[in-house]
Amino acid sequence: MLFRSANPGLCIERVIEFRDGTKLKFDLDPIELILNAEGEKDARNQTRVPINKASQITFSEIPALKRVERIKKALTGLRHESFAKREEAALVLTKSGSGFRGLLEEKLELSFDPEIKWRLRRVLEALPIYASDEFDHVRLDDRSFRGEFEDWQITAKYRGTDINLNRATVRSISAPPDSVNLKAILHAVEDPANSLVPLTCRKIDFERYPSGKALKAGDNIQQAFVDWGITLSTSVEDSYVSVNRYHIEGAGGGKSAATHDPLYEGEITISFCKPGAPRRPAGVYFIGCWIGIVKPGGTSMIAYGADGMEIGRVITTKEKSQFLGIKSNVPIARIGIVPNPDIDSNFALDDLVYDQPAPLFGALRPTHFSVSLNDGSRINCRSIEHRKKPGASDIEIVVKPGTDFAEEIHIPFNQVKVLVPPIGTNPPQDPFESKLWVRLSDGSRLALIRPAQGELKSMVGKLTLEQLKISSLWASSRALQNPPGDLNIPKGGAAIIMRNDPLYLTTYKLGNEKFSGTRPDGSTVNYSYKRLPTIWIEKPTSQAPATGRIELTDGQTINFGQRCRFKSCAIDGNGIVVRTIPADEKITRPMGKPVHLDFRSIRSVHFH
Repeated sequence: MLFRSANPGLCIERVIEFRDGTKLKFDLDPIELILNAEGEKDARNQTRVPINKASQITFSEIPALKRVERIKKALTGLRHESFAKREEAALVLTKSGSGFRGLLEEKLELSFDPEIKWRLRRVLEALPIYASDEFDHVRLDDRSFRGEFEDWQITAKYRGTDINLNRATVRSISAPPDSVNLKAILHAVEDPANSLVPLTCRKIDFERYPSGKALKAGDNIQQAFVDWGITLSTSVEDSYVSVNRYHIEGAGGGKSAATHDPLYEGEITISFCKPGAPRRPAGVYFIGCWIGIVKPGGTSMIAYGADGMEIGRVITTKEKSQFLGIKSNVPIARIGIVPNPDIDSNFALDDLVYDQPAPLFGALRPTHFSVSLNDGSRINCRSIEHRKKPGASDIEIVVKPGTDFAEEIHIPFNQVKVLVPPIGTNPPQDPFESKLWVRLSDGSRLALIRPAQGELKSMVGKLTLEQLKISSLWASSRALQNPPGDLNIPKGGAAIIMRNDPLYLTTYKLGNEKFSGTRPDGSTVNYSYKRLPTIWIEKPTSQAPATGRIELTDGQTINFGQRCRFKSCAIDGNGIVVRTIPADEKITRPMGKPVHLDFRSIRSVHFH
């Protein structure tokens, strides 16, 4: 049930996260949802929740109070005179108790019946230890409530399309960052009850493995929580992060985590990954933990983004123990907990809390596309179509969402920031051996191939050496070496980068089999392409303004734009179409040669 405002024209902006990972910004009427508080059945205790006053609302997929009533009925059934009924009640608790351990543990503590205690212990052993509760949550004016919202259904407009919002499709409704005082990229959190802490967080107290097995002092936990999307590591060589018995004041558990040997020393890095997939980087927007054995200014929590650059940091301000947290507007890929040895070289951590890790790269789901927009929205979709309306000059893409909240959504092409295709199957192997890599003046990186008895050409577009404006080249078995800042290449010459000082060439020649050049003293150098070091033909400059960038699964990168080798980019049902500029740059034509790139060969497409 919901109530609509008497003045529906006063819309509010809210971020809707759908159950498939899609996030969209909506203008909603200031409606009110009806919340029944946890365990309450009396309608007089219902709470009206105005969406415009709630900074965050989360919805369980299945109504919680019905499950609570069933659990309470089963708890009563444990006292039934029939053995079969008592067994049936225990089975119901095992099937329905996940996320409601508190109810069962409370009953266990209060009961004096040995058989009831035995059955409850058996049920609790079968339930996941850290399952989150299954209630709906809401934060109103810095106060949090939980319970169950009555049935609700909203139809909202998004870019002219009707979107169905209800419990089945929506995971959360929240205020956009500016509405909760997140004007900076990073916000420090020193209170676990702070309104910046998400209502539903994953919590690791270092008491048990995800399986429920108890952790022991000394256990290596660097990979123990991969299924929950984190890995841990220490800067101390030949050591690891382990559990110890140190109790941090303020934290809930009796154990904590630290470098194993020397104990409590070194730096600890917490990296995020897609749950269960340690090689797929992920990011979070909030992380916090209790840190013990600290002094003011002695320990820092440093957040790093997807590019490896520091986003910001928070530093301890108290003695003995302190909660430190970071709320960010951009994804946090990893956290470093770093002691200042001049003040305090020791620390341990406990009660690590963080929101759901989301993939930094790649699709939200392996079988679907992901489309990120300039306003921060992200859409999980089954298909993408490039479309131009008859008589209109603007181009748009049409996406079909991955779940049933809408049939299709139309988005102006200039609003798309990143497109990620499904992972799918690996592309077929190219029959030609890649022997040479080149960097173009526009920043693109291409691989060259040579068909049997043919000349070298780029794998993408089959452009010849004369058609490529090459900045540098190197063998596929080696890495590109950046030149020193004072590089001074002779006109018509090149520079070989192998050691600290470049080896300059006054002339060079690119053949089909080898690279050859002449040194200032008249001697010659020859390299086969299989062992070619980095050769710079022109000094690197700022890249030409690009409209976007295509990253391929084999490592090639294509910049496209009017001043790049590839002029334009379009989407069709199976991939991306780019067009090359003419071979003779003095000739101007509206369009060049089309080159089709299958989605199976594309890692991501970025639009600037």
